[in-house]
Formats: sequence, C-alpha cells, structure tokens
Amino acid sequence: MATPLRSCVACRKKETPLGLLRLALVRRGEELIVCPDPNRRISSRGAWVCPKDDCIHKLSNKGVLARAFRQNVKMEPGLMTFFKGFIQREDS
Repeated sequence: MATPLRSCVACRKKETPLGLLRLALVRRGEELIVCPDPNRRISSRGAWVCPKDDCIHKLSNKGVLARAFRQNVKMEPGLMTFFKGFIQREDS
C-alpha cells in the first residue's frame, strides 16, 4: 500500500505526513480558527505545512490559509510561537 502524500500550503511541496506539521480548522463561537494539531487527532478540516522557516512565516501572509481551508479563517494567536520549536532552518 502506498504512503499518502500531503502538500505544504506554503511551498506546495509534496511530503509524507510524518515530514509535515498539521493545522486544523476549529470553530470557536462564530469564528473559524486555525490551530496546531501536533497529535493529528482533531477531527476537522486539516492543512499541512513544512517545518521550515520560510514556510512557517508564509502562514501569516494573507490568503495562504484562506486558500488552504477554502474560506476566511483566523490564526490562533499563539500559532507562530508554537511552531518555532519545530522549525528547521535552511542553513542548518
């Protein structure tokens, strides 16, 4: 059986889920919020991002997450801080 591939929402590179970080879309009141899903257990629409500095920072660009989730969304306030521990720098 083939290993499934996912695409990074920032750079569009295809990778196995083990090589990417998962984002989940959750409803909080009337808002749709993008949250980290490190255990991959939130049952909702998901998106994937490479653990690279450039890709993580592209998440804050307007439209990247909206395109991935096919609707307007807000980032959880601590999302960028959460991913700092997972970032692989290009120069290392």
